[in-house]
Parts: sequence; structure tokens; C-alpha cells
Amino acid sequence: MKNELIRYKKYVQRKLKALLPVFANSSTGNFKRNVSIPADEDDFTELYVGIQLMLDVIREKIKLLEKSNTDLEKIVRQKTKALEEAQKISNIGSWEWDIHTDHISWSRELYKIYDIHPKLFKTSFQEYLKLIHPDDQSHVNSAIQKALHHKKVFRFVHRLITAKGEMKVLSCKGKTLKNEEGEVIKMIGTVQDITQQKKVEENLEKRVKERTSQINKVNNILLEEIENRKQVEEELLYEKEKIQNYLNIAKIIFVVIDRNQKISMINKKGFEMLGYSEKEMVGEHWYKFTASNDKNVAIKNAFKDLITGNAKAIEYYENLVRTHEGKFLLIAWHITLIKDKNNNITGVLCAGEDITESSKTVEQLKESEEKYRTLVETMNEGVMTVDGNDVIQFVNKKYCEMTGYSQEELIGKKAKELLLDKSFYGKMDDIMEMRENGNSSQYEIPIVNKEGNTIWMLISGTPLYNREGKIVGSIGIHTDINERKKNEQELIKAKEIAEESSKSKEAFFTNMSHEIRTPMNGIVGLSDLLTKTPLNDKQTEYLGAIKKSSKNLLVIINDLLDFSKIEAGKIEIVKSPFDIYEVVNDAVNLLKVKAEQKGLIMKTEIAENVPHVLMGDPVRINQILTNLLSNSVKFTLKGEVKTIVQLKSETDAQTEITFQVSDTGMGIPEKMHDKIFDVFVQAHSSKLGTFGGTGLGLAIVKKLVTIMNGNIFFNSKENEGTTFTFSLPFEKGTGNIELPEKEELIPEVPLNLSVLVAEDNAINQLLVSEILSEWKCSVDIVETGVLAIEKVKQKNYDVILMDIQMPELNGVDATKTIRAMENIEKRTVPIIALTAHATQQEKTNSFSAGVNEYITKPFNPARLYSKIAALTKDRKKNEKDQ
Repeated sequence: MKNELIRYKKYVQRKLKALLPVFANSSTGNFKRNVSIPADEDDFTELYVGIQLMLDVIREKIKLLEKSNTDLEKIVRQKTKALEEAQKISNIGSWEWDIHTDHISWSRELYKIYDIHPKLFKTSFQEYLKLIHPDDQSHVNSAIQKALHHKKVFRFVHRLITAKGEMKVLSCKGKTLKNEEGEVIKMIGTVQDITQQKKVEENLEKRVKERTSQINKVNNILLEEIENRKQVEEELLYEKEKIQNYLNIAKIIFVVIDRNQKISMINKKGFEMLGYSEKEMVGEHWYKFTASNDKNVAIKNAFKDLITGNAKAIEYYENLVRTHEGKFLLIAWHITLIKDKNNNITGVLCAGEDITESSKTVEQLKESEEKYRTLVETMNEGVMTVDGNDVIQFVNKKYCEMTGYSQEELIGKKAKELLLDKSFYGKMDDIMEMRENGNSSQYEIPIVNKEGNTIWMLISGTPLYNREGKIVGSIGIHTDINERKKNEQELIKAKEIAEESSKSKEAFFTNMSHEIRTPMNGIVGLSDLLTKTPLNDKQTEYLGAIKKSSKNLLVIINDLLDFSKIEAGKIEIVKSPFDIYEVVNDAVNLLKVKAEQKGLIMKTEIAENVPHVLMGDPVRINQILTNLLSNSVKFTLKGEVKTIVQLKSETDAQTEITFQVSDTGMGIPEKMHDKIFDVFVQAHSSKLGTFGGTGLGLAIVKKLVTIMNGNIFFNSKENEGTTFTFSLPFEKGTGNIELPEKEELIPEVPLNLSVLVAEDNAINQLLVSEILSEWKCSVDIVETGVLAIEKVKQKNYDVILMDIQMPELNGVDATKTIRAMENIEKRTVPIIALTAHATQQEKTNSFSAGVNEYITKPFNPARLYSKIAALTKDRKKNEKDQ
């Protein structure tokens, strides 16, 4: 039916075109028949049937449009109903005011809010103002006029007395609408009933005033209570001063220690005996003035339990106390608990007597203490001890130098809270748990010094035990590793910079390859086309030179691309079964013609014990041999080039093969021996114009051999020749050998296909168009991916040739869009990527997007023909079957 309609359409168009002159003459009164028109009944009948068929299609389109309009009207009614329901729920109405006609339109909910029937409201601005409370009309009118003048959003609140006599409070919001000339033509807005909200706010304000009054009454009561307490405190102060006088005249030391183990009072005898002033002792931690030994640690923990009420009172104990002069006094203490009126322990009263002279151990303890302190103070690392609650008990001078804190600023503080960032609290909690379990460890952690700067420390920590074997804290040796950490960060940054540089270099080589391959495709392709045209001998010679230069340039491009892959670590080494004899002979045969042209002899020797089938990468092995043989042929003017392959070693599963390429050429100067495998180095750079090359060949050979776990070396003597030897390990092959793809000649069979070419380069457009025309193909050419998609939507094609890098939309994204089309003919059309991008990543991306084949530029027309023929063979067969 579709084909029949198209036929009638063309027929009617042709007939109407023939009748146009007749209609033109008749409109001027000239009825002479000077044109041919259908004369027989069959022609008119067919014309009539064609017109009727087209009219039927037009009527069907009109029905579809009418149905769409009905559906749209239904959706609008549904949306309008939903809006009215939303306004009803939120108690919000909407309005619109036409400035020119002074006509105001209200929503249904707005009439309910204003409590007025629609028929009773005259839709003008002045009538609207009459509905507003008289005291608010001026305010509302002013707000609206300002909005009209300044063309801004406005909002205001006004009151309303309804027909029922109820007072309402309404919140109005609106904005102006302008035409293209900037003139205000309309205002739109909403109105919300906030009466209940206002009532709630007024009730809240009333309650606040009542509560404020109550608070004032309570404040007066509290002031009276404060005055009473002051009087009591003055009486207590008097009693305290009396007690203090009694203590000052005593012959023994009295010290009051609070719950934080800090001195809150010490009598006169204590100052005299120890040599400190009141300022130096009161408010300080008591254990700052005691000796650091196991016994005192035990007393300290017991003292803590005593103050917190977790143990029985210590009635008597002895310990060493340091005087202002650095001497130690052995004091015997009698302890009394201090409690408040609720019987809660608030501290202890210690009465102490100097028993130094009667103690035989004072000097020994003092000597031990001094040795310990001298050792710790002279250490080149920071030392810190903490108790079981992470409270700092001791730090040496080095630790103070490292952190910037003094000993007084550190002792008594919690180490974690003072020195660590909160983000490391969890790590330190885990370490403290290890200490509690008796485990030592070494760890790195950043601490924050007094100036707020971060310092990385290597800490070796171990638990501290008392004489009873109980863990009472831990000690840590701190080493400053800040400089090492900085070096590590610099190394990481340098690594990131190097990686980024490698990526940039890879991108440069890839883009350079693309930019060179694109014009090269035109040069090579048009050169091939020229060979098919009549040429004289001179033109044939010039054309041969062009083709030879093009091939040499492609070799350079491929070398650069391979080198960039190797440098980026993205070279792929495959492992597949291959015939080593075939790989070697292919490499030799490739250079054989060139060698014979120079009069050189090419020899090949493969030992009989070399296995035929091996597992490896035949392409890369061929690349290595081709590079070495190419150099030998290039730098040998007479004599021979010889390739030898031998078995070096063998096991049941593996074998190692040695390859040797030797020549009788110019040799490598001795001064170049150490540099010959370096990048961009040539043994005969002074003769570069004669021999050419990039200086990458041997660098690539060296890197490929190394990547495949082999080694390479050479022997050379200037003017006598060079021998390159490399060995590679292989697994023994057992699978089927994949034969390399052979390029076919173009058959003398036209393709007769409809082809879409997406290509932004004008030269390549010309080239592809000429080649496809030779194959009897109709060709459409577009410059962007966007235009390619539009063409596919308009027309069915047998195949698409898709460039990858194009403006607006690249070939990969264009392919994805085509593969997502609903029409099966369009989304399954064969797509061949015809691109100058030669990287494996681009190839992978293209196949992932949905291309069927991938051909790099410059391309071989025979290869393109075979790919198109293979992809369209089944497609054409299916069309014939249908």
C-alpha cells in the first residue's frame, strides 16, 4: 500500500505540473491548448484515483490532530482541577488583573476567602479596594501603585470584614507582567487567609507577657535569697580565717587538696618548709611537687580513688616532696576527708611531718630520681608519660621544644585533647586500648603544637606498671618525622606530575597522529585514484615518489604512536599461537625487494630444532625484526644482511629463542654505543639527510624486548658491520594459528548501495565519494554527527562510513544515537568507523558504541570494499527475500 501511494503521488505531481500552463492561461482568459494534457479516460481516472488517495491521507491526518486536541483539552481540565484542589487545601486563592481593561479575574477559592458570590463582584480595581477594610485601603493602593511604577514583586497584609461581619486577615503577594516593550500589561498574585495564624500570634504574645511577669516575681525572690547567702558566706569566711590562723601557727604542714588533685590551701609552715610562695603552689597540681617513682604513682592512684569515694580513706602514707631548691624531703602524711553538708567528699586535708633525717632511703631515692631525670632530659627524642586516663604526668625538655609548650602547660592536661586533631581521636583510643591490654606499639600520628601547626611524630609507646604489676599508664618516645613526611608528600606530588605529563604526552602523540593521518588519507587515496587515469612517464614517476614518501611518513607516525603507548605503559602484548618460521620469513621478504634494489644479499637461517608453533605476540616480534632488518638494509651499501634464529633453551612447557640480525654495513661509531638505544638518537646523525629516520626505531625495539621479558645487545665495528642479538621466552604453542589478514584485490563487481558518509574533511569527502562512485554507489555526505543523525531519520541507507572526530557531535556519540532509534532498519544499519584515530582506546570506544568495523586512515580501498560487501551481503539478501 505504501509503495502504491508513493507511485500515485509521483504520478499526480507529474500530471499537475503538466497542467500548470493551462491553469495559468485560463486565469488570463487564454483558453488555447498550447500544452499537452491528458486526453484519454484512463489518464484522468488514474489522476483522480491518485488525488483521492492523497485526500484520504490528509483526512486521516486531520482526524489524528483532532484526537490530539481532545487529549490536550482533557489534560488541561485535569491540571486545572488539581490546581483548584491545591488552593482549597492550602486556603490560597489566585487573581489576575488586566491593566488596560481594568478587568480582574479571581479563582474559585478566592471568592470563598473574600466570602462573596462571583455574580456580586464587579471585576474592577476600585471595586476590589471597596472590599478591603477602610483603614487598610490606602496602604494596599500605595503598595500596588509602587509595584506598577517600579515593576517589582510586592506583598502586603490587609484586613477584611465579610458580609457575615467576620474579621479576616489576608496575606497578598503579586508581581507585574510586561510586554516586549517593557510596558506593564498585567498583574498576577495570590491571597492567603492567615486569620488563624494571627490569632495564634496574638495569644502567644499574651502568654509571653504573662510569663515575663512571673519571671520578674521569681527574680525578686532570688535577689532576697542571694542577700541572705552573702550574709552566710561572710560568716563562713570569718570562720575560715580563724581556722587558717590556727593552721599557720602549727609546727607541721597542712595542705588541702580538692577533687581535681590541686592545692586549694597550704599553711605557713608548708611555705617555709618547701620554700615556695603561695602563688607558686595554690591552684597547682599536687603531684607537680612530688618525686616520680613507683610508690608515689601507687599513692597517686589511691589518692584519686579516695577523693572520688571509690576506696577507703588512707590514714597515713609517706612520700618525697621536692623543695624550691630541688632537694627532696620525706614527709609522713595523715589524711582526713573533707565533706560538704550532703556528706559528699570535696577534698582531703593532709597533715604532714618532715621525717627526712630519720629515713635511710632518702639519698638513694634522690640519686635514682636524678639519674632518671638526667637521662630523660638529655635524650634527643621527646618523652612523655601519661596515667591511665591519658593525663600528662611528665614531659622532658626535648618534648617541650618540639611542641612549643612548657612543662607547666602540659602536666595535668589530657594529651589527646590538647595535642591531637579530633579526626585522630579514634586512632588514639585504639592505641590506648592496646596499652590497657599490656601491648607496646610504634605508630605515626600528627600532633598540633602550641602555634597550631601540625608536626608528624613517630611514637614508640609501652605500658607503665607499678610494683604490684598493675598498669598505671604509659610512656612514649617521640621522634620528629615532619621532614620525612614532607619528602613523602613531595614524592607523591612529583609522581602525580609525572603521570599527568605522561598523559599529556600521550594525548599529544595521539592528536598529532590524527592530524597527520587525516591529510595523509587524502594524499594516499587520491594518489591511488590518479594511477587509474592516463599518465605520461614523468607523471608516473612523480606519483611513485608521492606514494613512497607517504609510506615513509606513515612509518614515522606509527613509530611515534607506538613510542607514546610504551611511554604511557599502555602497550598491549597479546599471547596467541603463531608460526615462528612464517613471522621471520614475512619480515625478511618485506625488506627483500629493497635489499635487492641496492644489490644486497638477504640470507635467513632457522635452526631445525626451533619449534614451529609458539605462544606469543607475532605482530610485535615482526615489528622488532622489521626495525632491525630495515636499519641493516638502510646502512649497508654492499655485502649481505643475515637473519639467524636458534633455540637457546627448552623445557617441557617453555622455550627461549635467540634472534640475530647482522650486516656488513657502516657499523656504529664507538662513541655512540652507550646511546644507541636512547630516544631520538641516530648512529649517523650527520648523514640524516641521506638515510632519514626519527631515531625511535631502536628505542622501540629495546622497550618491546624488555616488556616481553627478553634482553637485547649488539656488537659493531665502524665500517665492518653490526650484529643485533635478542632473546625472548615463549610458551610452547598448541592452539590453531590465526593467519594474518590478506588484502584482496577489488572485484569487478559494482556494489550498487546507498551510502552515507559522515566526514568533516573536504579532501577525504572527495576521496571517499570518488571511490564509492566507482563502485556504483549513491553517496550522501554530511560534515557533523548531528547532520548524520538527521539524514538517517530522513532516509534508509545500506551502510554508513563514520568519521570519529567531527564538530558538534563526534562519531561515537552519533553511533550511539543511531543504535537507539526505534526503527529496526535504521538502528541496525551497518556502520564502519573510518577514522584517523589509531589508538586501541578509540577502537574499543567505537566498538562499544556499536560500529561494525574499524578502519584507520589512510585506508586501502580493497579492504574497505571487502568490509562493505561482507556487511551488506546478508542485508541485501533479506531485502530480496522480502
